[in-house]
Amino acid sequence: MKLISKIISYSVRLTLLCSFAAGSLALVYMKTLPMIEYQKKKEEIEFGRKKVLPQASIFKEEENYVAGYNEKNEIVGKIITSNIRGYGGNIRLMVGMDNENKIIGVKILEQYETPGVGDQILDKKFLSQFENKDETDINFRKDGGKIDAITGATISSKALLKGVQEVFKYVKE
Repeated sequence: MKLISKIISYSVRLTLLCSFAAGSLALVYMKTLPMIEYQKKKEEIEFGRKKVLPQASIFKEEENYVAGYNEKNEIVGKIITSNIRGYGGNIRLMVGMDNENKIIGVKILEQYETPGVGDQILDKKFLSQFENKDETDINFRKDGGKIDAITGATISSKALLKGVQEVFKYVKE
């Protein structure tokens, strides 16, 4: 009988200790998660800025865009973000443009497209089609532009194209 009461006592103590440890771990996780997410997004945005405007070393946030400057403090371009509805949800993208409003680069920051199909908009081969293009080039080839849609992912392709076109509309305003 004494052995059974010891087993029960140790089991209760161990359960309480594990519950306390799990609760503490969950509390620390919940408290640090917003900071981790913020830092992750900040790093992603910094990486994206350098990718879409590589000749810039200094980035200054303006009212509705980010201006990129070189080491001599000369403006080399601007970065504009756009949100557009895709097949699987919103697509958030970043477009870097030079001073003549030609695209230097496009980076997708967030997307929820179908894996293996719509998420092909992330491929460098697709995104590189936008580089060195101006507003007149940003359309599908069948419509007189210079962009090839992704077979099987036309909704996602159209959404990204529309997002880039909206950036050009914004720049004109």
